[in-house]
Amino acid sequence: MDLNGPKALSQMIGANMTTEIDQELEKLSLLEGRYYIILKPTDDENFSLSAYATVPEAADGEYIDAAGVAQEGLIAVLTEDLDLVFDRGIEALKSRELAKAIGDSADEDSEVARTARVEQEGNVLHIDFGSKQ
Repeated sequence: MDLNGPKALSQMIGANMTTEIDQELEKLSLLEGRYYIILKPTDDENFSLSAYATVPEAADGEYIDAAGVAQEGLIAVLTEDLDLVFDRGIEALKSRELAKAIGDSADEDSEVARTARVEQEGNVLHIDFGSKQ
């Protein structure tokens, strides 16, 4: 991106406008009564985080439910000890690969194979929106 002149300003305004539109679309896609932590890759080694709560805001001293406390804790861990999060993520991915290898070599109806199938499913439900046009 050229950082000098009117074209640069236009590119920055365009980028900011796209970001603002994306943020508004993101908010419009949220369902009521939930806590969200949204991680968006910015490149191969970095990401941005957005957190939303679509539950009524607690008044001072009012009870905050377990999901709200968990959201705050997860954000704190991401902020304070990102290396721990990456280490645990890598361990989980390796564990899933190991479970797949064990499951592939075990008798299909064995307890080992059933346990391996559960482990292979992982922690994330992936949804395919198709290719971008």
